[in-house]
Amino acid sequence: MRINPRIEFVLKFTGITLGLFTLFFFTRNSLKFLLSGTAWILKGLLFIFGINSKVVGWTIVFPNVNFSVIYACTAIFPIIIFIAAIMSYKAELKSKGLAILVGVPLIYLLNLLRLLVLSLVGMKFPSAFQFIHSFLWESIFLIFIILMFVFWVKKYAKE
Repeated sequence: MRINPRIEFVLKFTGITLGLFTLFFFTRNSLKFLLSGTAWILKGLLFIFGINSKVVGWTIVFPNVNFSVIYACTAIFPIIIFIAAIMSYKAELKSKGLAILVGVPLIYLLNLLRLLVLSLVGMKFPSAFQFIHSFLWESIFLIFIILMFVFWVKKYAKE
């Protein structure tokens, strides 16, 4: 009996996503470099915009704002979902590898833009911070991941 390709995708996607999140859960203590690394990169971006800041552990301190970088600030969760979607789709391994090789840095770059915008909003418009952080950027990330996946499927995912 042949399983419906859509159902097969959903089952694979669910399994791979759970597997990657489980892997993250058990290895998160060895991934703390992502926290401090993201804080230091944000410090550099803020410096380019003329904003002095300092990094203490994985907390970044600058005028009117202190950010504690948590794993959600590193884009690890959208990256996991993107990788799971790519790996679940029926396509050549080479095409999957290329999608991940290009997609993961793009997601991280979007995340850095997000952190920079949130930093500026936190400094200049603190009352808008929660809305922009929780609603606007969550939506942007979701749309970005979906568009990257659909673009890859339409253009590069050949069986």
